[in-house]
Amino acid sequence: MYGVCMIYRTKMKPVEQLTLLREKGGIISNLSREIKILSNGLPYYFVEFTSTMGSQYGIEAYGEDATELYSETMQIIGHENEVLVPLISH
Repeated sequence: MYGVCMIYRTKMKPVEQLTLLREKGGIISNLSREIKILSNGLPYYFVEFTSTMGSQYGIEAYGEDATELYSETMQIIGHENEVLVPLISH
């Protein structure tokens, strides 16, 4: 069964989005290996979260938010036994 990838804009910071989704239940199902630097010099980071109901949510972050999201994600996967699918290269 495949979930639907929900991508929408919100005023919530990416780290807050990840925290909210984790509180509702699920796992980090995909993520970028590292922070990427875009051609305009802006840092970029991506995390995909899959809820316990199978819905998938993409969280993209740019600039300082990218660094914060990367740091939070690394803490989560380093301290918890969450199942991850292979890392992606964006």
